[in-house]
Amino acid sequence: MKAKKFSNVMVPDIPPMDDRLDAEIPSAERVDTMASYDAANRAEISLRAAKEIRGRAKDDVLEGRRLVEVSPYQLHDPVGTDRIDFAAQDGKSAAEADIEQLMKSIERDGQQNPIIIRPKDPRWTPRSDDPANVEGVEFELLAGRRRTLAIQKLNAGRSPSEQLTVRARISHVTPDTPEGERRLHALHNRYLENAARKDLSAFQSAISGGELIWAYVEMGHSAEETESLLNISHSTRQMWQKAYRQQEAIREFFGSREPSFDELKKFCNGSLGQRGEPFPAPPEKVKGIRGSYTIKPARGPGQVAMSLRLTLNEVEDAELIQKLKEVIDQEKAAG
Repeated sequence: MKAKKFSNVMVPDIPPMDDRLDAEIPSAERVDTMASYDAANRAEISLRAAKEIRGRAKDDVLEGRRLVEVSPYQLHDPVGTDRIDFAAQDGKSAAEADIEQLMKSIERDGQQNPIIIRPKDPRWTPRSDDPANVEGVEFELLAGRRRTLAIQKLNAGRSPSEQLTVRARISHVTPDTPEGERRLHALHNRYLENAARKDLSAFQSAISGGELIWAYVEMGHSAEETESLLNISHSTRQMWQKAYRQQEAIREFFGSREPSFDELKKFCNGSLGQRGEPFPAPPEKVKGIRGSYTIKPARGPGQVAMSLRLTLNEVEDAELIQKLKEVIDQEKAAG
């Protein structure tokens, strides 16, 4: 069978083969395969390390190890303040006077302690390229209401470029946290901040602790569990719960002043406030008198005169001092 000829097939030009034995054969470029492998490993390790570093930086922000700067206007308050305002002597409320002092302190020394916040959206995560940049992110205020208010007031009238930001620490809860647990988380943070304050009154402590205790009760915690979580006694837990429930009655009864611990305890136990009579304000502090006096409260048979050297500086129990003065004056008049 004869082969067919195809005249229309294009055949490329192929250079003739050099079949000489001494023909020069071009050598391939040498490649250090181990060096290339090591370089590839280093690149992969660097990429993985960079990813881990970015991940740790995000965790540091989300878990509060690194502070962030926020505008007061990025903050929402889910539980509100537990501060009960009482009038000060100059007619200005105690809270207003407190904020003014705090404003002066921040203006002079800057914000010393960060506030506590959490993302309003529990699914929020920090940016990978700049984790501490939280501009435009909405947060919930957990602790630091006075500092936030003071900075808001300092910002009033300032230009946008002069606005002060608030240094904050993030306290995060997982996205699947129930709403009741989220509220408990907010109340617990507020309680911890109050517990650290040295100037918090017995009444303020009771209101803050009482609201938190009732939140624990609503979440199904027993009395014993609550006492253990807050590190308080059984009697304190009971008093705080009663004070929180009766706070309006307590304020009405004591008027413009805060009750002492003993007064609050008596009110919650029912030994005060039952007949509606006004409770007398405590006597003002007075200075005692130093000296030797002879006190003879009775002159019946067998009674012995008593010599007392008394030193009373500025003390709380002014009533005792007054009674001693009366006895001394009576003895002087009788002598």
